Amino acid sequence: MEAVQKTIEDLAVVLKSGMAEFRKDLQDATALSSSANPTSRLVVEFDSFRSFMLSSLQNLQSQVELLSKCHDQEEMRSRRKMLLVHGVAEDNKEDTTATFSKVITEHLGVTVEDVKISRCHRLGQVKKGTPRPILVKFRDVHLRDSIWYSKTKLKGSGITISEFLNKVRHDTFMEARRLFGVSKCWTRNGTIHILTPDGTRHRVNSLAELKIIPLPSSATTVQTSNMTVPRDNKRPKRLIKRPIV
Repeated sequence: MEAVQKTIEDLAVVLKSGMAEFRKDLQDATALSSSANPTSRLVVEFDSFRSFMLSSLQNLQSQVELLSKCHDQEEMRSRRKMLLVHGVAEDNKEDTTATFSKVITEHLGVTVEDVKISRCHRLGQVKKGTPRPILVKFRDVHLRDSIWYSKTKLKGSGITISEFLNKVRHDTFMEARRLFGVSKCWTRNGTIHILTPDGTRHRVNSLAELKIIPLPSSATTVQTSNMTVPRDNKRPKRLIKRPIV
């Protein structure tokens, strides 16, 4: 952050002084005779100044990108012990922690004690007919992982579990699903995994990284833009082809 701030301050100083000198030279040029040809010198100086400005802005952009990447990693690290549970019926007078523990015990066979939960509450605004997801933060990452890797047992229950991605990674994940198909994209420890048609697996954390991956051909692209995609972050299952009898 300090490096970015210093770059901005230096850039502002150079910009002000450079423009002031350029204006002064232009004013002086009008007072000189045309034989001295002052404009050629001004063009050279301006080109040099412009080159410096572009280089400084590029350096500033690189620093901001690095800062954003560090912030993204730190934010996801703070969410390492969190999970989102979708599709659990909501009651106005519910004990969210008790509701979550009951669902996990009934469907996954995992006993979750209250002391092992750091925070548990509904996320977002109340919508009629649509239960809000439950955000759970565990005190123990091992308990979080045991629930995360047992989520396949929820199949058919209408309840899903997803990782608590920040906005950058969530937008990237949704775009990846749109481009490559829901079953070809999943998350693990906050990182987005993509299986392309050629069998290659990619890991991305941003839209910039996603754009580098070659898009599938129109014949193999799975269209999901018109589908409502839940944030279940399920890992795709391997399909078994059966011979036609």
